[in-house]
Amino acid sequence: MLREKLNRFMQGRYGADEFSRFLLAVMIIFWVISMILRIIFPWSRKFYVVWTICNYISYAAVIYCWFRMFSKNIHKRYRENVKYIKYRDKFLNIFKKNAINKDYRIFKCPKCRQKIRVPKNKGKIVISCPKCKTEFIKKT
Repeated sequence: MLREKLNRFMQGRYGADEFSRFLLAVMIIFWVISMILRIIFPWSRKFYVVWTICNYISYAAVIYCWFRMFSKNIHKRYRENVKYIKYRDKFLNIFKKNAINKDYRIFKCPKCRQKIRVPKNKGKIVISCPKCKTEFIKKT
């Protein structure tokens, strides 16, 4: 019965998505930081300002998350989520490029300076440059 009422209330509203989950994670992180500061430095004026800022950030994150979840402007919330996913993927690709390079080594052709990617841990191999067809031996 309560579930049906909640379903009827949420009908036509945006609901939760990846950006909302990110906002909730931000809220939890800043809330935990503020609680730790409050416990460790209860009377410090320096940390009172940081504690206050962390609290306001966590409140703003949860309020904006609720606003997005209960919003009826589905198209605008969808565009916000797509923009968030685009920036998140761009940020995560920085780390993925380094993971790819763990399986390969990059060599430069001694003649034309073309970069050549070869698999790691193959011992000494003969590498031929795809551009100038020069062959050279390298240990991978």
